[in-house]
Amino acid sequence: MTFMPAEPVASGKPYTVVDVEERSPGSLDDFVGERTFGLSVGTRTSRVHGVGRLDGDSVRFVEKDSAAGKDVRVWRVHRSPETGFVAEQRAAF
Repeated sequence: MTFMPAEPVASGKPYTVVDVEERSPGSLDDFVGERTFGLSVGTRTSRVHGVGRLDGDSVRFVEKDSAAGKDVRVWRVHRSPETGFVAEQRAAF
Protein backbone atom coordinates (compact mmCIF):
# COMPACT_ATOMS: atom_id res chain seq x y z
CA MET A 1 0.00 0.00 0.00
CA THR A 2 1.29 3.49 -0.86
CA PHE A 3 1.58 6.12 1.87
CA MET A 4 -0.73 9.11 1.37
CA PRO A 5 0.20 12.24 3.35
CA ALA A 6 -2.64 13.48 5.54
CA GLU A 7 -2.24 17.05 4.33
CA PRO A 8 -1.22 18.07 0.80
CA VAL A 9 1.45 20.76 0.61
CA ALA A 10 2.80 22.92 -2.21
CA SER A 11 6.43 22.45 -3.22
CA GLY A 12 8.57 25.50 -2.44
CA LYS A 13 5.92 27.27 -0.36
CA PRO A 14 7.13 28.27 3.12
CA TYR A 15 4.99 26.90 5.96
CA THR A 16 5.41 28.36 9.44
CA VAL A 17 6.82 25.93 12.02
CA VAL A 18 4.66 26.09 15.16
CA ASP A 19 6.67 23.68 17.36
CA VAL A 20 9.38 21.01 17.47
CA GLU A 21 8.70 18.13 19.83
CA GLU A 22 5.87 20.31 21.22
CA ARG A 23 8.28 23.16 22.16
CA SER A 24 9.06 26.46 20.47
CA PRO A 25 12.16 26.06 18.28
CA GLY A 26 15.13 28.17 19.32
CA SER A 27 17.73 27.17 16.75
CA LEU A 28 18.27 24.95 13.72
CA ASP A 29 19.80 22.35 16.06
CA ASP A 30 16.27 21.68 17.34
CA PHE A 31 15.50 20.06 13.94
CA VAL A 32 18.59 17.78 13.86
CA GLY A 33 18.18 14.05 14.40
CA GLU A 34 14.90 12.17 14.66
CA ARG A 35 12.22 14.79 15.32
CA THR A 36 8.56 15.68 14.91
CA PHE A 37 7.47 19.23 14.20
CA GLY A 38 4.20 21.01 13.52
CA LEU A 39 3.45 23.20 10.51
CA SER A 40 0.68 25.72 10.06
CA VAL A 41 -1.16 24.50 6.94
CA GLY A 42 -4.22 26.60 6.30
CA THR A 43 -6.31 26.54 9.45
CA ARG A 44 -4.75 23.31 10.79
CA THR A 45 -1.47 22.08 12.20
CA SER A 46 0.13 19.26 10.24
CA ARG A 47 2.68 16.99 11.99
CA VAL A 48 5.92 16.05 10.18
CA HIS A 49 8.05 13.17 11.51
CA GLY A 50 11.49 12.27 10.19
CA VAL A 51 15.21 12.93 10.38
CA GLY A 52 17.03 16.23 9.94
CA ARG A 53 20.65 17.21 9.36
CA LEU A 54 22.35 20.59 9.14
CA ASP A 55 22.98 21.73 5.57
CA GLY A 56 24.65 25.16 5.61
CA ASP A 57 22.18 27.77 6.89
CA SER A 58 19.25 25.32 6.90
CA VAL A 59 18.27 21.78 7.86
CA ARG A 60 17.53 19.12 5.26
CA PHE A 61 14.67 17.16 6.83
CA VAL A 62 13.54 13.83 5.35
CA GLU A 63 9.93 13.10 6.31
CA LYS A 64 9.25 9.43 7.03
CA ASP A 65 6.11 7.32 6.78
CA SER A 66 5.49 6.49 10.44
CA ALA A 67 4.12 3.01 9.65
CA ALA A 68 6.83 1.74 7.28
CA GLY A 69 9.69 4.20 7.84
CA LYS A 70 9.94 4.98 4.12
CA ASP A 71 10.99 8.40 2.87
CA VAL A 72 7.96 10.54 1.99
CA ARG A 73 9.14 14.10 1.37
CA VAL A 74 12.18 16.30 1.80
CA TRP A 75 11.89 19.65 3.59
CA ARG A 76 14.25 22.61 3.88
CA VAL A 77 13.88 24.22 7.32
CA HIS A 78 15.34 27.68 7.83
CA ARG A 79 14.94 30.92 9.79
CA SER A 80 12.46 33.51 8.61
CA PRO A 81 12.74 37.10 9.83
CA GLU A 82 8.93 37.36 9.82
CA THR A 83 7.80 34.11 11.45
CA GLY A 84 10.72 32.43 13.25
CA PHE A 85 11.23 29.15 11.34
CA VAL A 86 9.67 27.93 8.11
CA ALA A 87 9.76 24.62 6.23
CA GLU A 88 9.54 24.28 2.46
CA GLN A 89 8.87 20.96 0.77
CA ARG A 90 11.48 20.18 -1.90
CA ALA A 91 10.86 17.98 -4.94
CA ALA A 92 14.37 16.41 -4.97
CA PHE A 93 15.58 13.49 -2.85
